[in-house]
Amino acid sequence: TGVRTHGRSIAVSAASGGEECFGPSTETEQCNTHNCPSDCAWGTWGEWGDCSLSCGGGQQEASRTSHVCGIVSTKIRDCNTASCPVDCEWGAWSEWDQCSVSCANGTQWHTRSVLVAAQNGGATCDGPSSEASSCNSQPCPVDCKWASWGSWTACTVTCGHGTRSHTRSIATSPAYGGEPCTGIDVATEACGLVSCQLVCDWTE
Repeated sequence: TGVRTHGRSIAVSAASGGEECFGPSTETEQCNTHNCPSDCAWGTWGEWGDCSLSCGGGQQEASRTSHVCGIVSTKIRDCNTASCPVDCEWGAWSEWDQCSVSCANGTQWHTRSVLVAAQNGGATCDGPSSEASSCNSQPCPVDCKWASWGSWTACTVTCGHGTRSHTRSIATSPAYGGEPCTGIDVATEACGLVSCQLVCDWTE
């Protein structure tokens, strides 16, 4: 709001007892009472906000406000661009391999390999890459075994037609499903095949 004035001067001065001029010689009034134009002005930028990601490339924003214009402006920048840590991961265990023996306590193994290797400071894989387990703990079958044949007995006769025999026994009995012994435990053969001597004898 401004002020403007205008004035007037006495054209004829009072004389010989005439009346003096009445009223002011200047007048004042307000002018340009409307608001003056204001240019838009930004405030200062605020602090950067939290990054949207902790690693692997996120974004964060900062803003500023113009109170004169009643608007908000934002800016965006990249943040936490370092690659994220990758923890090691094991693959699945393989099937158990064949037992080392068919009976009497063997060993079998299974293995696993690294599926995802640790990167960028990630945790390494914990635990073994192979495991052993006992297997086939049952006793092995024991087959029957004969002992050696014994000596021949004396012939039942000294001449003529006799027999003699020899025997054998079981040295190891079958166990845990082993095969039984086959064959005989006594063998006989002919002996004394030499003709007996005949003594001459008179008839009466």
